[in-house]
Amino acid sequence: MLLTIVAFMLITVLVYLPGLNGGFLYDDYINIANNVLVHPDSLTPLSLLQASGSFTPGGRYMSMLSFALNSYLLGPSPYGFKAVNLVIHLVNGVLIFFLTKSLIAASTSQKDGPSLSKWLPVFIAAAWLLNPIQLTSVLYTVQRMTSLSALFVLAGLLMYTYGRVRQQRGDSGMPLVVIGLVGGTLLAFFNKENGILLLPLALLIEMAFFRFRSASVKIDWKIIALLLVIPALALVIMVVVEGYSPERLLAGYRHREFNLEERLMTEARILWFYLRLILLPDNGLLGIWHDDIAISTTLLSPPTTIPSIFGIATLLIVGCTLLFRMPLIGMGILWFFVAHSLESTFIPLELAHEHRNYLASYGVLLVIFTSVSGLFGKFEKQRLGVLVMLAFIAAYTVVTFERSQIWSNPVQHALVEAANHPGSAKAQYEAGKSLIGLSAGDADLLNSGMDHLRLSAALDRTGIIADLSLMTTAQLNGIHVQRVWLENIRKTIQHYPLGGSDISALR
Repeated sequence: MLLTIVAFMLITVLVYLPGLNGGFLYDDYINIANNVLVHPDSLTPLSLLQASGSFTPGGRYMSMLSFALNSYLLGPSPYGFKAVNLVIHLVNGVLIFFLTKSLIAASTSQKDGPSLSKWLPVFIAAAWLLNPIQLTSVLYTVQRMTSLSALFVLAGLLMYTYGRVRQQRGDSGMPLVVIGLVGGTLLAFFNKENGILLLPLALLIEMAFFRFRSASVKIDWKIIALLLVIPALALVIMVVVEGYSPERLLAGYRHREFNLEERLMTEARILWFYLRLILLPDNGLLGIWHDDIAISTTLLSPPTTIPSIFGIATLLIVGCTLLFRMPLIGMGILWFFVAHSLESTFIPLELAHEHRNYLASYGVLLVIFTSVSGLFGKFEKQRLGVLVMLAFIAAYTVVTFERSQIWSNPVQHALVEAANHPGSAKAQYEAGKSLIGLSAGDADLLNSGMDHLRLSAALDRTGIIADLSLMTTAQLNGIHVQRVWLENIRKTIQHYPLGGSDISALR
């Protein structure tokens, strides 16, 4: 089994190897490439402190510190950053393996546990490592914030699970439980705020497999107290230390084309879109940007809004129903929604990003692979079940490798994204910027690049970057600067507050 795990890890390295040659992208520039604080000349306490606090609008101290150490030890090129991201991804795959193994052991201790293959943890970890939706968390450099936060979430949950198993055997497990919950949450949170989700995920594991019991008592009130007190302390940290408040969160909608109600309705459709990308990945649909997704303005517009909401409600009911009867499957369903409970609900973020599925995808794969193993095991066709699971992994591997090759060349990547997402303002902007950067006096390339920028400007009603780029590109190339570009900027500023990228572009 160990050799099989190592083999899948080597396959993951080979699949991602072409993509390591890609460049920086979008938010990489403001946070890494152009952030002088994460490129220190020496590792002094002051330089490390400044680097850790250099994220705008604040927080994510450990991720920023890791970027500074990365730059100092391996240099400022994108390759070194992406290579470290890949190592983090491999470590997370190992944690997924051990977490799955421990959950299966806890599940089969229940009298109604499903029939499972001993290879199931290996196949789930391999599918998770090689699923194409994970690629942006590895090759989009700044998304180390996601993968590093996930590392501590998984490590914390693993320690919690080990501790609870020891307690149910009558051994001492409370130190592991406390360290997993407290240490894991703090370390995850200071890489990215959604690390706080370790706590509801731990509660989900507790409800599915341990039911608040220990060997000596039917109800372990210490566990209940921990799972109530620690979230309360985490809430205090978020409010007092990080300054979160409802007003601060809701103020972010001033930057968006949608309000809270529209976001919630739209996210119902997006969750189904994510499920499709995880189960049936398609490089024509996958992309670094999904700002081309239509906003749900009412329950009937688009018409898929109501079915999406009812479908999610149905899945939640099924997950809750199966949580005690088939804990692995019930937990897997609910895991997906818990993992999306911050970034895909009320917080006024951009509507969709694939890296939000880095942890969430584990729940989906747990459901699919457990179901396949249980179904074929029931009919004593375990080998056929193994072949089905390997077929999933093989398909994921092929699509991820193709995607990694696309990401290996920044210009090729930008043009593919623009072709696959013609309604994405950001994809069109990156394509335009890439072509203009290559033009070097080539009028055709320059005109094509400016066409992409014009399309981006028309699509982006809340930002000014494309219009600013049109103005500067025209000025630098002796082209007439059109007054409509300036008027577009004026109108946008009148209706929407400037975002960080807009301010950076103005500077």
